[in-house]
Amino acid sequence: MCLNCQNEEPFISYLLFLNCKQLISLSQDLTRRLQEGDRNALREIYHAHSSLVYTTALSFVQDEMLAEEVTQDVFLEAYRSANSFKGNSKLSTWLYRICTNKSLDQIRKKKAQKRSGDTYSINDDEIGLSIPDFKHPGTELENQELSQFLFAAIDQLNENQKAAFIFSQIDGLPQKEISKILEVSIKSVESLIQRAKVNLRKILRVYYEKYKE
Repeated sequence: MCLNCQNEEPFISYLLFLNCKQLISLSQDLTRRLQEGDRNALREIYHAHSSLVYTTALSFVQDEMLAEEVTQDVFLEAYRSANSFKGNSKLSTWLYRICTNKSLDQIRKKKAQKRSGDTYSINDDEIGLSIPDFKHPGTELENQELSQFLFAAIDQLNENQKAAFIFSQIDGLPQKEISKILEVSIKSVESLIQRAKVNLRKILRVYYEKYKE
């Protein structure tokens, strides 16, 4: 086939279209095989998505070992409940949803074990941020220390605001996909992100004023 410059753009668009169709077909095939109990399909899905699932879990639980545990739980749950996936959303969206639920479960357990620790309400005058000791793979080395303060503040948000902020500002997902993960409207996602930003500013401002000296 001979291509000239005038035909180059349509040709590239066509290739991208074919590639998207192949990816959709591949995802559907993996899902079907997973629903049939094919462990090799689970292994392929794990290799394709485990890094993203781990990074998201780490943003929530803020502990490498717990994030690894959540990641394993996510794919085990995906294998057990494969028939509940109806294909109405992307496979990755479904995995993100499972990851959110598993991560929040871990956070609840962790908080239940630390009832004696300091807590913070955005209406309080005092703040006790517990600075996490982990390195997030999405953070540049020179910003690791600053990111720890941000993640400590994120940990103070309620569950919905926390999830919306993490998916939007850390994972960089579009609001449409976030709405599918959280099973809420896009308008609700916008509101959650906005409220999360307002509350984070309050938390960090109080912390800065208290400890700047």
